[in-house]
Amino acid sequence: MSVTVDRPIALPDSRAVTRSGAVPWYLVAVTIASTSVIVGLIWDISWHRTIGRDAFLTPAHLAIYMGAVIAGLSNGYAHYLTTRYEYAAQQYEGASNIFGPWTLDQLKFLLVDIVLGAILTMVLLGMLDFFRGADAQAIVSAPRYHMQYLPDQVQFEKGAFDAEAQTALTGMGYKLDALDSSYGNTQAVLWRPAQGTLQAAADPRGVGTSRVVLKTAR
Repeated sequence: MSVTVDRPIALPDSRAVTRSGAVPWYLVAVTIASTSVIVGLIWDISWHRTIGRDAFLTPAHLAIYMGAVIAGLSNGYAHYLTTRYEYAAQQYEGASNIFGPWTLDQLKFLLVDIVLGAILTMVLLGMLDFFRGADAQAIVSAPRYHMQYLPDQVQFEKGAFDAEAQTALTGMGYKLDALDSSYGNTQAVLWRPAQGTLQAAADPRGVGTSRVVLKTAR
């Protein structure tokens, strides 16, 4: 019987000396990754509108994938996760311990959802609704859709596409899969300083409620 134990990893000394005036490597990585994703998205949208359905390994898709890989690897290198050993010994200066001793295990669970793509799609749809001026409750309540690579189909909740949109997508070569149930559980906090508003919203698909509590001055 074998037992797997989190490896104790000593964190590097945080008092490292950096070169004065040098641009941090993570800013360079973020710039390259963001530019790659933005260019890829614009290119991909233009491709869909002018050419139609595309393949998995198009230049636009590769640009998006490259940005995601650069961002993921950079974040994984810079953002150290707490192991159970370090949490028990209280030796995790500068590390993430949002889930206590189970931070590493929880991340592994979240990565499964990220690989499936549903979480990324929900965040992107929420961002699009935000830019359209939707409030917090509308953002988390809106019907969702998701383009899945394997199986190669577009899954969508009831109300996400009207009949005209479904006909147009089918004509472009997309295979549609109408879901019988909903998916996801998104929470949102929306602060608009210019308007002086602060909103919180809980996904009606899940459990729980949202509430904004303003701190009063003493």
